[in-house]
Amino acid sequence: MSRPTATHWTYEDLLRMPDEGDGKRYEIVGGVRFMTPSPFERHQRASGNLVFLLMSFLEERDLGVVYHARLDVVLSDDTVLVPDIVFVSKARVSIIQERGLFAAPDLVVEILSDETESRDRGLKLRAYAEHGVREYWILDPAHRSVEIFVLDGRDLVKSSEHSAGKISSPIVLPGFSATLDRIFGTAPGA
Repeated sequence: MSRPTATHWTYEDLLRMPDEGDGKRYEIVGGVRFMTPSPFERHQRASGNLVFLLMSFLEERDLGVVYHARLDVVLSDDTVLVPDIVFVSKARVSIIQERGLFAAPDLVVEILSDETESRDRGLKLRAYAEHGVREYWILDPAHRSVEIFVLDGRDLVKSSEHSAGKISSPIVLPGFSATLDRIFGTAPGA
């Protein structure tokens, strides 16, 4: 298998890349390829905790499905992202295919790291808005905070920011709430 030499990357180019087992995720936004390194412990802890809380909530209500990283979200031929967590409502499960999601999920969660913060707050936020993600959460493990954005026309606008207490889903998951302590947990040895 040959390595693509694209200057304008597409989903097909990503599929042709050899899997080198390096733990890195590759995404493309508007044809530009980005590499994301493996996440750190506090990232993984927040991701695992939130996925557990979401799955527990969804199991009782049969509202849809939640997935966590290393799942392609193909928004267009030249915009393919690998969010940390996604939710797809039961009414929209037809976008789920074996290789990933082939349209915008209802909810996307990105967990910040130093390497990804500007992309998560910039390029990816705009791509999610352009393609119709209804709710977007940005978790910041370093500051133990969560920002929630909701789709307003063709823009994702900040609806709330939390650094203590509980968060709740304003649109996509009515009734879901979780404390920041449950999401971010306690670091090992703390």
